Amino acid sequence: MATPNRLPRWALICAMGCLPWTASQAATTLADLVDQVANKLPQSATQTSLNALAQGQGKTANSWRSGDVRLHLTHENDQWTGDQDLRTWETGIETAIALPSQRDATEKLAQSTQAQAKSLAPYLQWQAAQKVRQLVWTLKKAQTHYRFQQKNLTQAQSLLDTIKQRYQAGEAPKIDYLLAQTALLEQEKNVRQALAERDKAQANYRYWTGMDQLPAQLTESLAAKPWHIDASHPKLTYLKRHSESAQAQKALVSAAQSGQPSVMIGSKHERNRDMSGNTLLLAQISIPLGLGTDRDQRLAEANQTLTERNVALNQMQQRLNEQLIQARTELQTTRILRTQAREKRQLSKQAMQLGMNAYQAGQTNIQDLLRLRETYFQDQLQARLADLAVGEAIANLNQTLGAPLQ
Repeated sequence: MATPNRLPRWALICAMGCLPWTASQAATTLADLVDQVANKLPQSATQTSLNALAQGQGKTANSWRSGDVRLHLTHENDQWTGDQDLRTWETGIETAIALPSQRDATEKLAQSTQAQAKSLAPYLQWQAAQKVRQLVWTLKKAQTHYRFQQKNLTQAQSLLDTIKQRYQAGEAPKIDYLLAQTALLEQEKNVRQALAERDKAQANYRYWTGMDQLPAQLTESLAAKPWHIDASHPKLTYLKRHSESAQAQKALVSAAQSGQPSVMIGSKHERNRDMSGNTLLLAQISIPLGLGTDRDQRLAEANQTLTERNVALNQMQQRLNEQLIQARTELQTTRILRTQAREKRQLSKQAMQLGMNAYQAGQTNIQDLLRLRETYFQDQLQARLADLAVGEAIANLNQTLGAPLQ
């Protein structure tokens, strides 16, 4: 029985790519991968913070108070002035009161924040779907390229064995044998490079999905409406909610321009030489006049935020339309190229067979045969990659349209 050290070098290279991974997990469908990827997205932490923000805004809107409760303590003593033994102690509790318009604006802000939080989940799913589509097609193409390089290596070894036999029988010159050896070494290098690319794609796929194997079905069905961007697109919906939150924030700033009145309730105790003491109840109300010097600045800042978010929404609408045009063109192009690649594959297969027969009959040289063999291999590979390109183009078009993975 042969030991691994006695195996041919080309066989060892092929065996390297066949080593099992530490785990053998596989997703049933592409949709199974989405939640795994979504949990790794940094934006997933935003969901909790938005819900907490909406809850806090709702509590503020339901309260008649605004801001903190302040404790007032005042003591007066004329010891260093008239020295009439005048003493006063004053204590009270003060709080600002939210006006009805301010409470309504805060309630609308809480509702818009809650809507923004709800729109985040579909948006994260869309982002995760984009990552999944990228991961699976990158890995599939790397696997395909590696398998074809392995197959080419096996064929190169078979050709070398045939030429070696002919050389030993005196039917082929030594130069043919040397060129076949050189071709085998070149193909060994190609296999190593393809293996490195496959391993990199595999590791990236495992990191994001926690899986080792691809789902059985990668090619998606084309979305029902592949010719325009729907208004319910997850990205557009999320940006619309952003704009609505900015609009609600602007309304709140506008409502707060008049300021917030405050009330204080407390007591005052005073004493001097002529009286043992006297206690008074205090009730105070403060009404701002709305003449703050920063009112215009705060309103302008809120309006600037709203403008920026509206601009971001419009820019995304334009970008998605541009991407849709590109994705549709890409799908049409890949379908044409697939047809051409299949036709070329058949022609190169026939040419390869004729070339092999011609070489064995002594009608052509080894250089022509090696060129035919390389062309045959590349055409076989390109035909398979053209099939994958169509599936990837459909995935890119569905992603642009906001279609979820099934």
